[in-house]
Amino acid sequence: MKKSFYVLPILGLLFFTSCDKDESNEIAEEAIVESIDLEKDLYDFHKDIMITSDGGSEAIMRVYSNSEAAVASYTSEHFKLVETFKNETLSEGLIRQNIKDDSDVSLEQEEKEMTEFDTKENAGAGIAFKMVSVTKRNPNANYSVSFYHPENIAKSWSYWTHYSGIGQTIATIDRHSALRRVYFGLKRKAYSTSGWAIHVSEWRFLANGNSYSLTANTNYQFRFRVKSKRSSAYTVNFSN
Repeated sequence: MKKSFYVLPILGLLFFTSCDKDESNEIAEEAIVESIDLEKDLYDFHKDIMITSDGGSEAIMRVYSNSEAAVASYTSEHFKLVETFKNETLSEGLIRQNIKDDSDVSLEQEEKEMTEFDTKENAGAGIAFKMVSVTKRNPNANYSVSFYHPENIAKSWSYWTHYSGIGQTIATIDRHSALRRVYFGLKRKAYSTSGWAIHVSEWRFLANGNSYSLTANTNYQFRFRVKSKRSSAYTVNFSN
């Protein structure tokens, strides 16, 4: 009887030790946005696509559009989840992972902003994207997405919108293709009740190999608009 009395606490201790060990091996998962998806009200169709990084992390990229065919045209092949370390810039991370060539950084003067402004002011125009969750193998890494859109056969201008998660305070865009001209604009909401404030007017030219970044300590949400004539090659990062 005494032996049973001593064995039970030991078994209980082993059980809890095992649970702690299992929990320590779990992969950190981070929700990027609120459970209420504000963008769903702006678009008729959406779908979620699982994308992975070279390091084994996974993320869910949500694609929105008013065209069902446009949403259906996207697969995991059109995105790459990029891990960057805390002590490196997005550009440095892209070079390290051979997504960007450090010899391609342009020193030319920036083109003048285009005068052909987008007449589709409503946020629901074109195709939009938002990372809604990420499962991290490396909890100390930042996560960005490189976009390789389906080819525009008509070779006319294409427009893409990129939404940050709620409360993210840093927005960065980096171009890494010498063959694809990229133009962008950036807006943000300081608070949930704020309107969209313009920080970069559409359309600012992003020279090859260059990047643009904005940090806003008080921020509710960012919105990049990107314009290119063909399948572009650029990376977007939203982080804290």
